[in-house]
Amino acid sequence: MLDRPRAGVHYPGSLADLRAWFPNDAACLDFLDW
Repeated sequence: MLDRPRAGVHYPGSLADLRAWFPNDAACLDFLDW
């Protein structure tokens, strides 16, 4: 069972991670649509 979300796994943990996970608007929208 998951106790809590973890940075780098469930959400970006830094600005560099954010940019890597979501290089463009389409990638962000795809993540939000799951």
